[in-house]
This record gives sequence, structure tokens and C-alpha cells, in this order.
Amino acid sequence: MYSTKGAPMSTRKTWQAPAASPFGQMDDQSGQPQQSPRRTWGQPDEDMQLASVPSVPGSLEPFPNVSATAVEPSTTQTRDAFDFSGLEAAPFQETVAPTRQSPAPQTRTTITSTSTTATTAQPQRTQLQSQRTQPQRTQPQRTQPQRTQPQRTQPQSRAPPMSSETMSKADAIAARLAQEQTQVEQGVFSRLRETILDHIKDSIAAALGSIRGEIHLILQPQLVPMLNRTVGLSFLKKYGVSHYYVMQDRPPKFSDPNIHVVYLCRTELRAYKPLAEHLQFLEQHAEFQLSTTILTVPQRDALCESVLEEHGVFGAPVIKPLPIHVIPVDTDVFSFDSHEALVDIAIYKDTTSIPFAVNGLQQVLSLIDKDGKLPPTTRCVGQAADDLVKLLKVRHAVAAGTHGHGEGAKTDGASSVHAGGSCLSNAPPVTHAIVFDRRADLISPLCTQTTYPGIASEVCDIVTGQADVTKLVSENPEDAAALGSKPKVKAVFSSLTWPGFEHIRDRNFSTVTPFFKEQALDVDGFSEELLGSELRRMKQHIKSLEAVTEQKKAIHTHWSISKHVIELPHVLHVLECEGLLIEGDVNGAVPLVEGLIMRQTDPAIVVRLLAIMSLLGFASAQQKRLRDMFYNAYGFQFLLALDNLQLLTRASAIRPSEMSGIRTFLPLPPQSQMVHTYYGFRPLSSYIIESLLISKSKTRLPASLVTSARSDGPAALNLLTECIVLFVFIGGATFSELTTLRAMGKRLKFTPLFVISDYADGQTLANGLLSNDDDDEML
Repeated sequence: MYSTKGAPMSTRKTWQAPAASPFGQMDDQSGQPQQSPRRTWGQPDEDMQLASVPSVPGSLEPFPNVSATAVEPSTTQTRDAFDFSGLEAAPFQETVAPTRQSPAPQTRTTITSTSTTATTAQPQRTQLQSQRTQPQRTQPQRTQPQRTQPQRTQPQSRAPPMSSETMSKADAIAARLAQEQTQVEQGVFSRLRETILDHIKDSIAAALGSIRGEIHLILQPQLVPMLNRTVGLSFLKKYGVSHYYVMQDRPPKFSDPNIHVVYLCRTELRAYKPLAEHLQFLEQHAEFQLSTTILTVPQRDALCESVLEEHGVFGAPVIKPLPIHVIPVDTDVFSFDSHEALVDIAIYKDTTSIPFAVNGLQQVLSLIDKDGKLPPTTRCVGQAADDLVKLLKVRHAVAAGTHGHGEGAKTDGASSVHAGGSCLSNAPPVTHAIVFDRRADLISPLCTQTTYPGIASEVCDIVTGQADVTKLVSENPEDAAALGSKPKVKAVFSSLTWPGFEHIRDRNFSTVTPFFKEQALDVDGFSEELLGSELRRMKQHIKSLEAVTEQKKAIHTHWSISKHVIELPHVLHVLECEGLLIEGDVNGAVPLVEGLIMRQTDPAIVVRLLAIMSLLGFASAQQKRLRDMFYNAYGFQFLLALDNLQLLTRASAIRPSEMSGIRTFLPLPPQSQMVHTYYGFRPLSSYIIESLLISKSKTRLPASLVTSARSDGPAALNLLTECIVLFVFIGGATFSELTTLRAMGKRLKFTPLFVISDYADGQTLANGLLSNDDDDEML
């Protein structure tokens, strides 16, 4: 919404944080950071002191420096990362010191006082004196090591020995990180994730293992996050991949005729033209003929063969499918890895992604239930959801050999799981499923999310739980120095890669700052204790050093994103305008939109607000006046954008005339106990879903919006029994919607399981509205 991913940008002013931020009013928590005590040894470092916490809950405070050189000694000598020099003498002093302080002087005094009382003890006194004077003759030799004692204790003066209470701090941090990782690995859906990952690895190993020779892999850019999430580069090297490239305008130069070039691309129309141009260039300019193979994810497409034939390169490469239908992106979220499905379904009514979604859902169902059946109570919201379930039933019937009610189909790679039972054998039963068409709620993706990952998607493109934030970090030299000199910086939005993300994925943006401060101080305290600990405990802490280092980099990366989020231009006006539109106060929202147009704000922001007005069904005269202002301010090159806006309105499953009755249920009262994931209102999708799960609901939905795919079980949830509810979002789901459904699960006592096309956000939808791409241009 606030970046220029594919959309032209105009000059805009930098937004300054006002005295009162709306983020602080949207969460029950105070948002004030709780400073944890910090223990330092020697002279404190002035650069490491925290600045005073401002009174505004939603503002960002200076981030404490927790870089690799966070702990510096008070001397002028500089330590790099963790310098262990001079610390080996500490254990030696502890074992030798008791022998140096002998209690012999006290014994000598006692013997002298008792020996003068009787003369009969004179022989014994003489014997004791002889024994006493003998050690005194060798005393200079025994006390000789004490002359070098100040030199040995010099490092100890900078870092005194830790007490038992302080020494447990690093152990507690290491134990907490290990516990977070264990919780992720032993979650409810852990076995389901592992089985799907094993299937992906087997598919890639079978595809690459059949190719002989040295493999040079050329990847479509959209598939790089998927490979990083599932297998990684080390797995590809096991099966002959020696070099890999990201697809550019021209293929790389190859000098060895014995290599085998493998192209990896998605089964999409937009990916076929660059692929055909690559093959055409190799055929015309290469000095020798190369062996080429095309792997299409997730299946082979006849349209790919047609595009290759038009460019005259059909028949040269070998085309094979790579059946990767679904991938895990979080502890409870699985994705079809179809990032463009939102724009295709919402604007162009392109439902070609539904068959791919059927394959992915069929694989998940076969791992949940040995027969691959739908849950007893399944509801469909929207036409695309109904089409998906019907196609799924047809495939079950064909696989079972009858065109009736058979539902016993199995997906590839799942037969090994059925031998041992369901992947959710130790979990509550899956009793309900809701398949949701994104066109049933286009308002939630267009509005600005107030959860941290939701509003972070406004400044970075999050794909399968990862985002490239190299540009954001490079704008701040301090962040770039703290994160290292890597060419690319990745931000992780998944608990599978960074377990700490589970603590911030459902937080409001106002409460993320205290969490970052607390985690930064913990990492800083771990580094201080590591430098001040003795050698035997240092070896124990080194095992946790890698996890702490990854924690430090992740905190720095997300802190950089937070600083860019708080600097979003005109964010207060946008949030206020969205809230007024949801409440129905169009007279108060129109002046705000006009002000944004006159300030030459990013056109993506204005287009999103115009789309919300159009979907809510406000007066056409007011919309026409705002569109005329938009033409005059930004130029007539955006005529196609407003035409796409009309297509978006027509594609909505809920007519604008029907939104007037539903809109009244969305605003939340100020003292509401519900999770505030938007600025004062709840997502429309959560309102629809809750009406389907609760029997006594006062919701008035259009009759044609909801259909029942299977009703063998109870229509409403049993609030006394724990269960799992499967949510399938065709076209993607926002972070705020997932947060709302997780909170609903805690309130209604069910565990949500999400299967989505990909994470959806308003910036992606706005870029689709502003895009001038056409299918004819792709071909």
C-alpha cells in the first residue's frame, strides 16, 4: 500500500509520528516496554544504555545495540565478537587459592600458648617446633607463585566471577530457545508437516536423480522462497546441482557441452514466455547444443507446449512435472504457493488455480484421514469454494471407480502414511471445514492491517513466510552493519524457521516494541555472561551460541522493518478514512480522500480507498467526483486502473446493495474484548465464519453465498468438546484474518488448521489494479 512494487510513485512528504498514535488504542495491553534489569561488569558502556521510554504507546523507541561487539571492556582494547584471551587463568586460580591460604599460622599460635603451662610437655614442644620450623624454611619457595598473582587476576578484575543466580541467566535463555524449538517440532501438526516435506524431497530427488551429468539449475524467481522453505541448497547439491541461477532476461554463458540445463518454473502463463525466449536464445547463440529439461510445478501444462511451439523451440527440451502441491509455511498454516491467485480470482475471475488447489487439499485430506474424506460438516462460501469441493468429489469418485459417493482417493506420496494411520492420530478430530472464496470478502485485504506481520506486508513482499528486506536495511547503515555484510537480507515470518515469530505474529503493532526490547536485552545479557564466565561454563554456553546469534539477527531485521512501518506516509489519515467507511460515514471519509489526492499520495493508497467505497456501495455521484479528481491529479494513464476497479466490484460475491445490512456488524465497540486486528472493526470473513460455526447467530447473509458440501455431522460446534476446524482460503488470507480465527478458536475451544493459496495483502491487490499487463502481451 505504501511501496512502489510495480506502481508509479509520486513525490510525497515524510510522515512524522504525531503526539497520539492510533496503534496504542487498539489493544488491551498498555504497550509500554517492561525494562528488564541488566547486569554489567566493570565500567558500564555508555552506548549500551537505553533511551528514555516515551509516553506514546505506539511510538518506537531507540533500539538497544546488540551487535556482535555489544559487550566492550572498559579498557581501550577492542574485543572482536567473543574474545577468550586471558580467561583461562580463572579456573586455575580457583583450585590453587585454597592451598595458598593455609591455616598453619593459627595452629602455631595455639601451640605456643599451651606449651608454656607445663614442663613435662617440653619434649613434645620441641618436636612440634621442629615440625613447625621446617615449613618456614621452605616458605619462600611455596609463596613464590603469589608474586605473580596480581598478573593472573588482572582479567578477573574486568569480569569478576559470576554468582549462581547470575550464572543461570544464560542457561535460562538457552533453555527458552530450546523449548521454543521443541514446541514447534512437537506441535499438533508436526507430523503432518514432516510428511509433506518428505514427499517434496522425494519428488525433487526423483526428478533430479533421473538426469545424468552436471546439472545447472535455472530458477524462476517466484520459486526461490519455496525451495528455501522446503529443501535448501545443500539438498540440491546431493543430486548433482553444481550451479544455480535466478532467471534473468538472458541465460548465462555455458562453456562445457556436457552439462545439463534444468529450468524450474511454475505452471503459469506468465512464466512460459521468458522460458521460451531463454531456449530460443540458447538455440541461436550457443556454440554447442545443450541438453535441457523443464520441470513445471506442480504439473505439466499443455499451454506450456503451445507457447514453446510458437517460439519454435518445442521438442528440444524434455518437459516433466514436479508434483509439489502444498508446502508448510507456519506451525498451523499450509500454502498452495500461488501468490498470483489473489489478483487472478479477484480482478480477472481467473479460476485456473482451482485444480491446483484441489490437488493440494486432496493431499492434506489424505494425510488427515486414511480415506481422504471431507470433515463431517463442510461449508462452502462463494462460487470458487463450491467449484473446488465439487471437483474434489469428482476426483474421489473417479479414483474409487464409481461416479457416486466414493471418497477414497489417495494422493501421491501419502501411501506410506496410511500404513501407520493418520498424521493427526494423537490430536482432536477434524469435525468442521470451511472453504472460503476470497471474492466473498475483498474488503479485508484492501484495508490496512494493524497486526505486526500484517502491517509489515505493506513495506515488504512476503512470499511463503519470507521477505527480501535488503533495500530496507541498506537505507540504514547501522542496521546493515549489525546484520553483517551479506548481499541479501531475508526477514522470516514463520515460526518453523524462527520460533520467536510465534510470539509476535498475533500481536498488535503497538505491543511489538516492548517485546523487541526484552529479547534484545536477553541476547545482550547472554553475551555479557559468556565473556565473564569461566572456561567450563563457557564451553556449555557455546552450544547455544548459534541459536542466540540467529535470534539477534532476526530481532535486528524485524526492528528495521518496524522503523519503516512507523514512517509510512499518511498512515493516520488512511486508518481514519477506512474506519469511517466501515461505519458508513461517507461524508467524513470523502474529505480525507480528497486531501490524499491533493497531496499527490501514492496512487495505490487512493485506489484502495476507492475500491473500498465501491465495494461498500456508496453513492455513485461521490465516487465519480473522486475519480475525476484522480484523473486530474495523476494523469489519464490510470484509466485502466479504474476499469479494473469496476471488474473488482463485479467479481465480489456480495453485491454492494447487500453490504449495507452486513456492514453494521463489523465495527467493534471501544471496550470490546475481541482481538483488534484492524482499526476499530473486525474482518468480514471472520464474521461470516463465526455465523457458520455458531448455531444461534443473528447473521443475515445472502442465500446464495453459503452452500453445504457435506452435512453428516452437527452444523454448529460443540463448545464442550475440543476439535480441529479446517479453513481453506482460495485466493489467500491476510495475517489479521488468521489472528482473528486463532483468537476465535481459543474462545470457542477449537484448533484452527489453515490451508491457503498464499498470504494476501492490499499492496498485492492494488498492484494488480494498477497493472497494465494483458494475457496477449504475455504470449
